[in-house]
Amino acid sequence: MLDEVDVPVGPVNDVAEILSDPHVRARGWSAASTIPAWANSRRSALPYKFLGWDNPEIGRPPTLGEHTEKILARAELFRRRNRPTAEKRAI
Repeated sequence: MLDEVDVPVGPVNDVAEILSDPHVRARGWSAASTIPAWANSRRSALPYKFLGWDNPEIGRPPTLGEHTEKILARAELFRRRNRPTAEKRAI
């Protein structure tokens, strides 16, 4: 349809096709990840490169609830530090 009106088109890859593409792997745009609940998987790395800058290691994503306690503790600390002065005196 688009070819008939001279619109340049090409195939669109899904995520699995992109991560398994030989060019993507050769350029280091795809990286292995070990996620405890999922075993081994592939994910995209940073898609850009800079001369003299090494590609940083990107860690795995957190598991569900892995950082919940730490975040809630920080939120409580923030709430205590930012409550009005009169309220701080009452405690």
